[in-house]
Amino acid sequence: MEAFVEAYTVGRGKAVDRDVLEASGAVSDKFIEEVSALADRVDGDPEELLDGLPDINYFRDDNIDELRDYLRDEGYLDPRPKRPDEQIRSAVVDTYCQHGLEPTTAATAADRLLTRVSAESEPSETSA
Repeated sequence: MEAFVEAYTVGRGKAVDRDVLEASGAVSDKFIEEVSALADRVDGDPEELLDGLPDINYFRDDNIDELRDYLRDEGYLDPRPKRPDEQIRSAVVDTYCQHGLEPTTAATAADRLLTRVSAESEPSETSA
């Protein structure tokens, strides 16, 4: 699981919430509710949050730039490109092999893990 998390998080940064927005100093009290709601809608994704800020009426470009700089400086934005699914799978397979599994068994175990993780991250039909 550690290999999966390490590979998956490359290029994804950390989630942004109201506390982060307040600490940034880039979001005034006038906009904190609306920007926090946007952060919630995008599940804290810093890139999606920044992309959505121009849609907030009267939220200034220089504040967007200030927030972007803060998120980059504090590690919320990861400038590296996201790894493709196959690279993530390969990292998991390699880790299993390093721990003594044969390549075929490692590939099967990796596929099972990724299927389970993928199924758990999808919204259930009852939550719709």
